[in-house]
Amino acid sequence: MSPVTPRVIASRENPLVQRVRKLQHDPGAYRKLGLCWLEGEPLGLALQARGQRAAAALFSESAWARTQAHPVLPNLADDVVVLPDRLFETLSSLPSPAGMGWLCAVPAEPPLLPAAATVVLDRPQD
Repeated sequence: MSPVTPRVIASRENPLVQRVRKLQHDPGAYRKLGLCWLEGEPLGLALQARGQRAAAALFSESAWARTQAHPVLPNLADDVVVLPDRLFETLSSLPSPAGMGWLCAVPAEPPLLPAAATVVLDRPQD
């Protein structure tokens, strides 16, 4: 695994930052954009366990410093970005921001099998 050199973004007006902010504040944005925002190390590792890659990984500066202990995290995405801690906090919906998140494509809906018992969740909440 080779070391990753991230891009640094410090502007609130950056299109990537705006896209994540839209996903955080507009409940239907994931459908419009075809993207979802996964925040926190466990969700990034779950993405990897499913054999998927994110389009972008965003890290706060302090979380980026911690990735040295877990170097697999930056390699889960095609584009790696580091943001100032305060800017990352504006993208987080968590009470204690995880400092890392992954922007990834919304997976295609699997076909429903008529003979199988099925549960469909529509817009689940916390």
